[in-house]
Amino acid sequence: VLYLDRENPAGVVAERLNRLCMATGPDLKFWGLWNDQEPCSPAGAAVLTWAAKNPGALVVVDSALSFLDGDENSASDVKQFCGDLRRLTALGATVLTLHHSSEKSAAGSKYRGSSYWKGGVDVAFHMVSSNPARLERVELEPFKARVTVDRLSLRFDADSGEFRNLEGETQTERLRE
Repeated sequence: VLYLDRENPAGVVAERLNRLCMATGPDLKFWGLWNDQEPCSPAGAAVLTWAAKNPGALVVVDSALSFLDGDENSASDVKQFCGDLRRLTALGATVLTLHHSSEKSAAGSKYRGSSYWKGGVDVAFHMVSSNPARLERVELEPFKARVTVDRLSLRFDADSGEFRNLEGETQTERLRE
């Protein structure tokens, strides 16, 4: 996993990893603003080279807006960005891009900006937390799928760092795979 982060300081990432009982290492690399060199674009040479050397890897982009070179409301800018991400998938990587929903939309839009955000991806989920003050239970609701996906409901136990499905079965190891 290569996690590209232009959003969070090192302390926040360390706290989240601790809460999830995870550590960085050969299978989990973070490239954030705290590193000597700022994370390049997901289509940058360093990321493309890493993806080519690690087929089947996961690249996380946190967040889309922080890596977008343009306007999130512009279909052409978003199309270019999604095309850049598609280059990673052509190398065999899976790309997970975090993008925020619109807080101003009365309709409760699942994403903000250009409609191309939905058109340019293979699968899109809207994440809903049962408690905005503390990560306890999250539900991932698919709203775009070029492949079949089911609603995924997980409960996160912040004390144990475990993810469980609604039936109480541990899902943590499955998610780490």
